[in-house]
Amino acid sequence: MRKLNVEHLIVLGHAHCGGIRALVGGDMQKEDAFISEWMGIADAARERVSREFADAGSAAHQCACEQQAILVSLDNLMTFHWIRERVEQGSLALAWLVFRYRARRVAGLQRSCPPV
Repeated sequence: MRKLNVEHLIVLGHAHCGGIRALVGGDMQKEDAFISEWMGIADAARERVSREFADAGSAAHQCACEQQAILVSLDNLMTFHWIRERVEQGSLALAWLVFRYRARRVAGLQRSCPPV
């Protein structure tokens, strides 16, 4: 990342993510430490979705959590000083995309400034 002078960094998520489904459903398997640790990063997304979409059904929770997990990943990237500095200087743009399998489409949002 630092040596290649990448100008665009894209965080990609996808619909119907099994890891997010397990996170939302509280079904994280202790045996799979890699997935548990990886999804643990997204726990803030699960908590936010649980608060903000308390009355939504499970499919809506899953979809919202998939998107929020991507935003959590972007926030996490900004904790690396070399990424934050380049974003603030305008030499690196962060963006996210989510692939919706069944709809066969990609949705995304450009995010070129530090999180608030």
